[in-house]
Amino acid sequence: MNLSDSHKRILNFLESEGPHTADETQEKLGQTHQTNSALFSKLEKEGLVEPVLKSDGTVLKRNTRLNRPARVMKITNSVFNINEPTLWDKK
Repeated sequence: MNLSDSHKRILNFLESEGPHTADETQEKLGQTHQTNSALFSKLEKEGLVEPVLKSDGTVLKRNTRLNRPARVMKITNSVFNINEPTLWDKK
């Protein structure tokens, strides 16, 4: 799997800061909406991030800065169960 530095920044952020929405991550990392959205989409497609589920099985959401509901995302458990030390390099 070939991850860009931008993908790695998001994974490192979620690893160190815990689950966040894409909007929250975008604001903290200073990325544009278009770039951040594409990065999150690829990470989810690759199985590296997933939505946080509440105890009732529904997806946890928080409002964005534009007051729209957004999924709270986390690093998948499978990332931590691989045989390699990490999937991404710390930067």
